[in-house]
Amino acid sequence: MARELLSKRQPLRGLNVAVEIKSAQLSVLDVESKVQELGGSIIRDLNEKADYIITDNANRGMLKARLMKARTVGLRDFVVYCNNLQAMTRLDDLTAGI
Repeated sequence: MARELLSKRQPLRGLNVAVEIKSAQLSVLDVESKVQELGGSIIRDLNEKADYIITDNANRGMLKARLMKARTVGLRDFVVYCNNLQAMTRLDDLTAGI
């Protein structure tokens, strides 16, 4: 049942998200599929406009975010928000400012 509730929440609906991670714990494909479950579209090109960059390297992510005029979300925070229904409202709050 929790899985059904999670699939109905789409706080990234209509937003473009770039994923920049090198973590051994999660593959880029895992994170990208979670972004898509949450309604977001994956972008892979700096020429496209990203609303968010999910990163596990804040320095590199921040530079790219400035170039793309995007906001960054740390990988750890993203995983917590995606896997906890109570925390999903925080991801909703973050994306509401776009």
